[in-house]
Amino acid sequence: AARRHVRTATGIAERNLAEARRFVHDLAPADLAEGGGLEAALHALAARETAQAQGALTVRCHVEGTPHAPLPDRVQSALLRIAQGALANVR
Repeated sequence: AARRHVRTATGIAERNLAEARRFVHDLAPADLAEGGGLEAALHALAARETAQAQGALTVRCHVEGTPHAPLPDRVQSALLRIAQGALANVR
């Protein structure tokens, strides 16, 4: 009986974890959700990081060219998160 309860609890935990991961993955970063797109979000990130560094660091963003087709939201989110992670490693 105890093994059955453990298996049931394990199954529930695995499903809940998978659902939580989907929710987190589907959340768009706030800068992207505001509708300015990836370029605006990257510029906002650079400005915010520069302001928070209080002169110790200047972050600049230069975007060259435009994609032939709009980038999917998931790709934009991933690219923004990569930039955020890179800046977190600099701090």
